[in-house]
Amino acid sequence: MAITAIAVSAPGLADASIAVTIYMGLGLLLDSPAAQLGARYGLKPLVAASGGLIVLTASAAVLLGTGWWIMVFAAVFAACSSLIYIPTLARYSELLGPAQAAGQRMSVLVQRGGALIASGAITVALGREAPAELLFGLLISGALLLGAAFTLPRGTNPGQSSRQPAPANTGAVAAIRFSVAEMARSSVMVKGAVAAATMPIVFTAAGSALPVALPGLGGAIGLGLVLRELLAMATAGFMGRGSLARTNIEFAAAVVGAGAGFWYGAVAGSPVAVAVGLGLSGPLIGAAIMASTLNTRQAALASTRPWACFAGMGMAARAGGLAGPLLLGWMLTYGRTGLAAGFVVLLAAAGLAVARRGAGALISPRGKSGS
Repeated sequence: MAITAIAVSAPGLADASIAVTIYMGLGLLLDSPAAQLGARYGLKPLVAASGGLIVLTASAAVLLGTGWWIMVFAAVFAACSSLIYIPTLARYSELLGPAQAAGQRMSVLVQRGGALIASGAITVALGREAPAELLFGLLISGALLLGAAFTLPRGTNPGQSSRQPAPANTGAVAAIRFSVAEMARSSVMVKGAVAAATMPIVFTAAGSALPVALPGLGGAIGLGLVLRELLAMATAGFMGRGSLARTNIEFAAAVVGAGAGFWYGAVAGSPVAVAVGLGLSGPLIGAAIMASTLNTRQAALASTRPWACFAGMGMAARAGGLAGPLLLGWMLTYGRTGLAAGFVVLLAAAGLAVARRGAGALISPRGKSGS
């Protein structure tokens, strides 16, 4: 909702592009420092700060309306996203312990359920030509976050001190450097980062590039997005039930389905083809969540800075959100066939990178790990 609200509230198309770039780019810089703060101080202050800032910023956006200040709002929303995104994923993974696979399957259901609600809110708001309703939706979300913060325990994460001391505050640049170093250290971490970067590319292709390539098929695209989320939730229970290598192969298989579906929808160009083609990317969303979190968790277990591993995963997702629109926009200059070809090539590269040999420990159906 934040990305859409920023885009539709901007004074013009160029301003919308700049605002969304600020949102994604600043998040890329803030995810590592936020993850470090979460590991040191716990979730409570971060979630409370994020919820409070979202309430204040969304209220100001409603009162002020369209103007240059959308750029400032984009920056604040980026900071709010970083405060809850990676710290929460890292803490959730820590709480799951050996039950990673089962817990992450539940995470797919929760995340895609939220995306389904957000998609419905966006459809209603834009259909009514009332973009301000998205800001009210953000305000409500911020209020829910603020209320949820008071249910969280105080202080650092329980059990952290038994493994390693809380990280020192080293500054934003050093925190980013640590995250990059984790990706350079571990091929498993690279797989998690690549899988994470795939998701925003899929979202951008369906939500931004395809509507430009196929004007007049907005209804079919909207239906395809709903089918995508439903299929992601329906297939989540079948993923991550074997070794980490098998989870990575499941990701690669989902890549094939999503690439074929997007090609069929973009090239055929009919409403049915578009809806079905986009729907076929649903399993990839679930597989990407599973592959990114399980590979990152595996890398974090062997790291002295586990927070930096999760921050690296978040940075990769933000980078995909920045590079994806540029690459797909360039391919769109060659028409919808060029767009489809570019999307398939990007996905194929990601699938090969994640599925290559050298995965980690076994994750049994009951969520217990072994060698």
